[in-house]
Amino acid sequence: MISTGIQSGLSKAVNSKFICFIAIVIHSAVAWGALPPQETPRQPTGVISGRVVDDDGRPMRGVQVQAFAASYRHGRRDMEPRGNVAATNDRGEFRLFWLEPAAYYVIANPNPLPDLSRPQTASLPVRYLPSDPDASFVMTYFPGTWEVSRAEVVQVGHGEVNVRAIQMAALPTRVIRLSVAYAKAVEGTSFGVLATLRSERDPSMVPIFASAPRQTARNEFEARIGLMPGVYEVIVSVLTTNGTQIGSRTFSVDRTDPEPLIVPVSPTKSVEGQVVAEGNQASMRVIAAPTPSPLIGVPAWTSVRSNGRFMLEVLPGTYALTVEGLQQDDYLAEAEFHGKPTSPSFIEFLSDADSLSLKLSIKKDGGRVGGVVMDANQPRAGAIVVLAPVEDSGTLEQSARFTVTNLQGEFEIRGVALGQYVTIAFDDSQWERLRDPAFVKSLAADGTAFTVTSGSRHDLRLIRIPKR
Repeated sequence: MISTGIQSGLSKAVNSKFICFIAIVIHSAVAWGALPPQETPRQPTGVISGRVVDDDGRPMRGVQVQAFAASYRHGRRDMEPRGNVAATNDRGEFRLFWLEPAAYYVIANPNPLPDLSRPQTASLPVRYLPSDPDASFVMTYFPGTWEVSRAEVVQVGHGEVNVRAIQMAALPTRVIRLSVAYAKAVEGTSFGVLATLRSERDPSMVPIFASAPRQTARNEFEARIGLMPGVYEVIVSVLTTNGTQIGSRTFSVDRTDPEPLIVPVSPTKSVEGQVVAEGNQASMRVIAAPTPSPLIGVPAWTSVRSNGRFMLEVLPGTYALTVEGLQQDDYLAEAEFHGKPTSPSFIEFLSDADSLSLKLSIKKDGGRVGGVVMDANQPRAGAIVVLAPVEDSGTLEQSARFTVTNLQGEFEIRGVALGQYVTIAFDDSQWERLRDPAFVKSLAADGTAFTVTSGSRHDLRLIRIPKR
């Protein structure tokens, strides 16, 4: 999942396999613009414009700005980038376009990803500094906060919305020191190290830092980041001419710099795959999310070629697979791993396997579920709609389908596999409770049950479930 901004920094890398995997690494932390390439809308679209300023109101140049839409998959809320990636000009101005009518988060990033194909210098890049010398500018949500819980959405129609000035947020500077420990000797010459940092307090998984740390010694690096006390995870990827190694480490931050972190990294595994479907498959993407918890581990994705073949780079572990970009009401029906039928929701890639092969079968004429969510006799915009199989037990993380209602309270889920389902609608604030089986059962009791058959269409009127 890779945006134009990231592509420009990686397009000169010496190995296309690395380019693909670095996109995976960046997506794993939902880094800047790290989502599938988007088709340019053919209908009239909206625009968001504005400025980015520092804490003294002065314009900031070179800050990356992008619009994000909240989405939900595999038990996790993601922020999916929409439209273009803009860099502010010398007046601090930006303009985001190609935006379909919807509600968006606008995020300003003061740490653009580097060009890893070029040698990294030992000197720190020139950056804007806040008025507090002990602070650093950080990823900032409109209207000017580092906390996603305090961010405000921007409603976009077919015209232009000016959000005026976004003041960059600043947090106390902490020095993060990393020591990269290889599981085995790296073959080839390393030409880049990327560190991505995310916070457990941010359910959207948008990274608070994604850049190349400064090298201080052999296999040792450091980065200066604005951080509040809390628990964080750092994901480190090492690019070499013969492969990519990746690892992660969780650590705590109080009011002082944390102790140096030793981060073990391991090589990725290549999974050769085939998608069996009718028609051109070039628009498809295969996504692998770690299971049982998608909040731990590194998700992976890859594009499918026109002949249906794909190559997926993963770390050893278990994953749930989905295929995006399907035509009409097609759906992922079956999976074969090394020639044996298996569930797409639970596939284990072993570290000692010499080769990994995967076959995914797509079927046509799945069901379609749509309708409107009401709240006090009014359409409810931004409500979460969950479509869950009746036979599912425990959590909804892997088996359920999720969507968000539009400005008119409408929703649609296409390509639903045949079977019995229950549909429910609730607020974003209840999202984390989906991991509580008791809460899941209470939601199912309030849901709407129905059966999806081949080519069936269901038009539902749902009532938003109130907070409990």
